[in-house]
Amino acid sequence: HIFPALTVADHCYAQGVSIHWLGASGGMEEELVSERYHLETVKITGLRGKSKKVLLFSPWLILKALWQSIRILQRVKPDVVLGMGGFVSGPGGLAAWLLRIPLVIHEQNSVAGLTNRWLARLAKETLQAFPDVFPDKLMARQVGNPVRQDIAAIPAPIERFRYSRGPFRVLVIGGSRGATAINDLVSQVFSAWPSDSMPLVWHQTGQLDCEKVEALYREHAPLAVVERFIEDMAAAYAWADVVIARAGALTVAELAAMGSASILIPYPYAVDDHQYKNAEWLAKAGAAIVFRQETVTVNALREVLQELTLQPERIYEMADAAHRLGVTTSGAQIIAVCENVVRKHRGASYAAMD
Repeated sequence: HIFPALTVADHCYAQGVSIHWLGASGGMEEELVSERYHLETVKITGLRGKSKKVLLFSPWLILKALWQSIRILQRVKPDVVLGMGGFVSGPGGLAAWLLRIPLVIHEQNSVAGLTNRWLARLAKETLQAFPDVFPDKLMARQVGNPVRQDIAAIPAPIERFRYSRGPFRVLVIGGSRGATAINDLVSQVFSAWPSDSMPLVWHQTGQLDCEKVEALYREHAPLAVVERFIEDMAAAYAWADVVIARAGALTVAELAAMGSASILIPYPYAVDDHQYKNAEWLAKAGAAIVFRQETVTVNALREVLQELTLQPERIYEMADAAHRLGVTTSGAQIIAVCENVVRKHRGASYAAMD
């Protein structure tokens, strides 16, 4: 939820909008959110999978977070509150509704989270990244997921694949925090690949597995580039013929926005299996090949990759199919909806005063 929200915040800031960010104490936002976005935190945590003791005290924790949120909103006096999902949106969104501050929510995944399912009843506008996330009666607008401008600006597949690009190129995204299952699987795939047809590999491992994966590649694929974290993801996406990754909402949005063929291995423990459903959206359009982590094998993945090395036209078709689904204006659309909600609210307020 944080990275799409950061993209929206960047869009707003560029237009001169003042941003106040409501986050969770001890959350990733304390490291990632710029000072210019005036981070405010409340003490709240997710409740799924928690111990009975935590659940016993959850009403008190929620009420406390709600009270903190109310105090923050009373002090900040925002024109609109945008909820981007996650457990902190619960008390923040409810506080906005209680204070009669217009609420807009945005759901990034193909399955609405518990917080957004509940807040959708209170929101002035409900936005969704994928089709058919909310019931028709809520009249949710499909606006896609916000992606960074440098990724949105990557040339379309028809430009990137106009000429031969040399050896087959594979980008592996183990996640900024790593995905050991993907790191292990892919490194095994290339450890038994014939050396005379070895693809070029760029592999982001995350913090934990970098040295282990680097050692495997050093022996079997010495030209592979292995990094804990890729700083310039736009350059990495533009370089790749095929991307191997999880199927988080932001990754799927980026693959579609820039148009990339992909092999997706959804995180099997995602709430409501939403990563698999995210991946299905691309797969049904012919833009991705999806494997379940529980059933994928080294041989199966290697076979698919070897087939793709011989089918450049299929890679282009997959990339083009992804690009047709992509939305590069999501951030601007979300801002426009928020501005419209504010205008309507101010008009209603003036009418009430008359």
